[in-house]
Amino acid sequence: MPSKTIPADAVVLPDAPTIPGLTFRRFRGPSDYPNMVAVIDGSKVADKIERAETADDLARSYDHLTNCDPYQDMLFVEVDGRVIGYSRVTWWQEENGPRVYLSFGFLLPEWRRRGIGRAMLRANDETAALRAARHGAIGGAVLVAFPAAAQLASPKASAAGALLAAGIAAGGAVGLLALRGAPASRTPRPG
Repeated sequence: MPSKTIPADAVVLPDAPTIPGLTFRRFRGPSDYPNMVAVIDGSKVADKIERAETADDLARSYDHLTNCDPYQDMLFVEVDGRVIGYSRVTWWQEENGPRVYLSFGFLLPEWRRRGIGRAMLRANDETAALRAARHGAIGGAVLVAFPAAAQLASPKASAAGALLAAGIAAGGAVGLLALRGAPASRTPRPG
């Protein structure tokens, strides 16, 4: 029996749901921009997204990213080779405050409520925790997840409810997760 070849950019998520053809991988460069646009466009109505992006817009933006290596900090979700979602982690240093790690992502609405979004959020938690550990920011860092990213896990719940379901404390318009170590702690930021 022939063995299955695993691509070098494959990512294994231990808590991923069992869905035929479901795979996770890293960013492959500019060839992913049209895939990203298709996912954003496919999510516009469900997520009430008003922006219009093109592959050229994404190229201009991603060619100038700081505090993010898309080849390490992005996660793509595919089913039978078709991109159905993606997420990214980035960070910045607050003046006189913590280092903040931002997690956001998109998942096509027809693939939600199947555990994929929850697996994406957890993977982003781990990515942010690894970045924080490398930066020496453990204990002084906060992960911020946009509500739209949280709704990857549970689109029918409120954004706060979706974050709580993923184990992230909701705070205002975003979810906050204090990073205490790798893997990330799920302790809300005080205050």
